[in-house]
Amino acid sequence: MNQLLSFLSTLATVIYLFVGFNTYKLNKKSRDGFIFLLLTLSLSIWSFAYSFAYTADNEFIFSVWNKVSAIGWCTFPALVLFLVLSITNNPVLDKFIYKVIIAIPGFFLLFTEIFLFGEAIRYSDLLYRIFYYVDLIYNNLYVILSLILIYKWGRNSDKSIQKKQAKIIIISGIIPFLTDIFTQTILPLKLHYYLPNVTQIFVLIMLWGIYYAVVNYNFLMASNSLIVNELFHEILDLTFLIDLNGRIIRTNKQVLSLLNYDLIDLVNTPITKVIPEKKIVNLITDFDRITDTVKLNQVIIHTKNGEPIPLNISITPIRESKNNLLLGFLIVGQDIRMIEDLKNEISNHKKTAEKLKKSEELFRTVTETIPFGIVVTNKNDNTLLYINKNAEDLFHVGYDNIIGKDAFSFYKNPQDRFKFVEDITNGYQIKDKEVLFKRGDNSVFTGLITMVPAVYNDKEVLLSCLADITEQKILQQNIVKSEEMLSKLMDSIPDLVLVCDIYGDITYINKSIKQILGYDPQADNIPKNVIYFLDEDDKEIARENMRRILVEDIGPVEYKHIKKDGSYIIAEVNGTVLRDKSTEPFGYVFVARDITERKKVQDALKRSKEEIEKVNSELIISNSLLQEQSVRDGLTNLYNHKFIMELLEQEIGKSIENKTNLCLMMLDIDYFKKVNDNFGHQTGDRVLNVVSKLIQLNVRDYDSIGRYGGEEFMVVLPDISLEDAYQIAENIRKGIQNFKFTKKNLNVTISIGLTDFQSEETKTFVKRTDTLLYRAKENGRNRTEVS
Repeated sequence: MNQLLSFLSTLATVIYLFVGFNTYKLNKKSRDGFIFLLLTLSLSIWSFAYSFAYTADNEFIFSVWNKVSAIGWCTFPALVLFLVLSITNNPVLDKFIYKVIIAIPGFFLLFTEIFLFGEAIRYSDLLYRIFYYVDLIYNNLYVILSLILIYKWGRNSDKSIQKKQAKIIIISGIIPFLTDIFTQTILPLKLHYYLPNVTQIFVLIMLWGIYYAVVNYNFLMASNSLIVNELFHEILDLTFLIDLNGRIIRTNKQVLSLLNYDLIDLVNTPITKVIPEKKIVNLITDFDRITDTVKLNQVIIHTKNGEPIPLNISITPIRESKNNLLLGFLIVGQDIRMIEDLKNEISNHKKTAEKLKKSEELFRTVTETIPFGIVVTNKNDNTLLYINKNAEDLFHVGYDNIIGKDAFSFYKNPQDRFKFVEDITNGYQIKDKEVLFKRGDNSVFTGLITMVPAVYNDKEVLLSCLADITEQKILQQNIVKSEEMLSKLMDSIPDLVLVCDIYGDITYINKSIKQILGYDPQADNIPKNVIYFLDEDDKEIARENMRRILVEDIGPVEYKHIKKDGSYIIAEVNGTVLRDKSTEPFGYVFVARDITERKKVQDALKRSKEEIEKVNSELIISNSLLQEQSVRDGLTNLYNHKFIMELLEQEIGKSIENKTNLCLMMLDIDYFKKVNDNFGHQTGDRVLNVVSKLIQLNVRDYDSIGRYGGEEFMVVLPDISLEDAYQIAENIRKGIQNFKFTKKNLNVTISIGLTDFQSEETKTFVKRTDTLLYRAKENGRNRTEVS
């Protein structure tokens, strides 16, 4: 048997090291992962030392390996508590002094075990008692506190993934404890079958639970690849990822929705079958020519049903950042049907405009309904005669402040306008030309301009149609592979992109926050939670929608976002849930687009009353469970010192009120120190458990038993004569005396003090009983003293 246990303990050592280092490598920057690595190292030292202790030939060799194992079992409880405090984000770990206080008991026990105990070392009974109580309180308190913190962490969360993580850790932590009780207490007591102590092997169950939560529920880490995948699908324009052979690797959901294809129809299909553009064929064939983003306008793409859709597209090469090796291409297409419709609309209205050229009211009505910037300039002197509301917004100026000014002042490069005017004079068309414009505040944006000659109020004018394509330009210039792709892609998206965990705490935000909300990502103190950006009326709606999106697909939602300067915008927000491989959610990706001018905030929703009642019910159940745990001794499961004293107070009150007898029994294991010294603390713990069970077997159902301290017990016997109580005491004493332990030469006896209540104070009652107990010790032990 000892050889088998030595092998299992050695195997446990290897498993602890394997799991610890592999978990740490998953996320080396994680504080949780580092503490978990230290925990597995302490367990591996404990198991390694015990693999030799099991096969020790004598007490001296056993003592040596027991001292080595102390490095593990003395630090294990503190490391468990450190890990739980880190997982639950407890502020205790923010203070260095608290860390030192938590570690002090373990270092005290380690120093005492290594340097002050041993066969050749003489030590006082006081030192041993101090060591015993510190070890008992340290182990039980830290483990119980850790389980309570994990339990509350899971129960108080409304996120299912956190509840599952907590449940797995609690179950896998309790199982070794219950298994130890069964093998070390129940089997000897009921079946007289004895097993050596294998606690460090049972702890493998707890380790498996933590590792299972890491692998299956994304415990302690988040996946960048999942964020990249979800973000790729949230890009608002049509996006294709192409390999070096010109075949489609993947597309986003906008492609599938617009073209009515299924993903299986497009994957591994040549891009030229979907976009039969000759220039694309030439580019893909000779891909080495592509060194930077290539832009193509008026490219036709066909839906699955054959319907043509005009696009402005960009083709961006994706290269390995280290060696500049070409990996593939990213094609981003902008649906320009609205622009084409606008052009057709302008053409259709040309005849009407000629007939009604003197009607200023009709002209303004038409231009104000067009969703693009319209600018009218005098053909002769280039002064501005008219702009619509969209143009005012594009240039950040008011109508009265711009009329009469020189049109050239709104071009970043005035030479661009000179060229446009010259081409129109020579009969050429100005259609969908990219140009840099300058706003009233001197900021610059990229625009797409179509310019035609016209007549306005009997004057020859140039009518320009403008669209801001700055967002598309930014997006096309910022695509890279893997993590570089994630960062640059998100920063190039003109919309506001936020990535957060399951609680809404932000883990990434792109640079568009400066343009949209006015925050400088490098200098400003940006809100930590996505909810904090919202108006008070929208916060509860957003929280509810975050819960809804976990179980159902919801469309874009409109929220009022508060800017840095206190003003607000209305944003259309698309959200998606980040899930691990087991489909459990661990975060969100939100993409917000500014739609202030065409939408307003809708009524806020209120939290569900039923949800609050459910949380209150869970808290009541949680408090009830915690109360039961607080009155039990961790080792023997008897009532602890505090609670048995409270029960004694209650029984004294009943005895006085009802005028009934009450007896009190104090019991202490004889020579318990020698048990620990000769057979080890594990055997001492097993003796305490066996004695507590034997006491329970010999008392009445309504008698109360508590662990008064160390190896001392208290039994409260209500409504009983002193003679009957004495018989119970003798049954207990004889039962313990006659119990056969598996350890050779291990014999246990107990001394008992017994008396009845004499209408006195509780302290006096306890002191009289304790005096009788020590009289039994002085009179030879293994006896009952009664008075």
